[in-house]
Parts: sequence; C-alpha cells; structure tokens
Amino acid sequence: MKNFDTQRSERNRSVEERTFQLGGETFVCRAGIKPEVLVPYEDLDGSQTASETLAVIDQMIVDCLETHDDAPARYRALRDRQDDPITLDDLTEVAKWMIETAVGRPTQQPVESSPSRDPNVTISTGASSLPALAAA
Repeated sequence: MKNFDTQRSERNRSVEERTFQLGGETFVCRAGIKPEVLVPYEDLDGSQTASETLAVIDQMIVDCLETHDDAPARYRALRDRQDDPITLDDLTEVAKWMIETAVGRPTQQPVESSPSRDPNVTISTGASSLPALAAA
C-alpha cells in the first residue's frame, strides 16, 4: 500500500526551517499550506493594479503564518508602520521564501533556452488531424 501520509510527514520542515525575521519581528510559516492560498499569488501577471498586487501578497503572507502569538496582527502592524517600512522587495522575498518552504523546492524564473528542433520532425501548420481538436 502506498502511504501518502508518510511522505507528507517526511516533507514537513522543522519549526527552525520555517521561522523568519522581518522588521524586527519573528514569524513562523505554517508547516502545510493549502494550494488555494498560493493560487492568487501565482496568478499575478502584471495586469493587476499595484494595490491589488500588494493585497494579494499581503494576504498570502498572512495565510501562510502560524497564528500563535498574534502573528497575523503583528504582521499587519508591521506593514502599517511608517518608520522603517517593509518594502515591496521585502514582501516579494518573503513571499518567494514562503512558497519555497511550502513546496520544498526553490522558486526560479524560467530559463530562456534556444529552441532545439529535430531536423527529422515536421512541424504542422494546418488544422489538427484529431477529430476532437479539429472540431474545437
């Protein structure tokens, strides 16, 4: 029998690995994060306003925080302060780190590569020969 619970427990990172400091405050990222929490961040594509983008990043960070010690309220107070403010660069670095922590692998920008084409393969420029695709 395949035991996915064993694999899940093996992927969990220790509290030390999930702890971070921002603006003099210490926070802990949740051990498990629902995929739905990450979707709005992943959907950011530049078509959103700056306010919408900040709201998505802030909400994702709050949703990823452990809730002990009033962490969400402390985070919001940190974001509201005028002296030594948390910058957009700070927020994006925290968000990327949280995603890396949640999924267990680093986030990376896509690497551009030159297209490699097999000279023996013909590229189709016509309609699909598959009935389902041709009818679409």
